[in-house]
Amino acid sequence: VLRCDDPPSEDLSQEQPSFAQHLWKHCLLNYAIVVLHRVLCVLLFYHLMRSDLRRGIQPEVLEKYSKRVSFRRETSPKTEQNLA
Repeated sequence: VLRCDDPPSEDLSQEQPSFAQHLWKHCLLNYAIVVLHRVLCVLLFYHLMRSDLRRGIQPEVLEKYSKRVSFRRETSPKTEQNLA
C-alpha cells in the first residue's frame, strides 16, 4: 500500500541503469551467445566427423520397404503430348 506520508528514499546514488546501458548489455550478451553457438556447432561437427556412427538406411530395411518400378517411355500414355 502506497501512502502519501512515506518519506522518499534518501539513497540517490543507486540510480537505475539507463536505456543505453541495457541495450549495450543486451548486445554483448547476444554476441556472446552467437559466438558460443558457433563454437558448439563446430565442435559437434568435428565430433560427428571423427565418430564411427552408422549413417544412412540399412540395406535390409531399404529392400524390405522399397518397391522397384521400371519406366519405359513407350508405355507412357502421355508420351505424344509431352513431345509436342
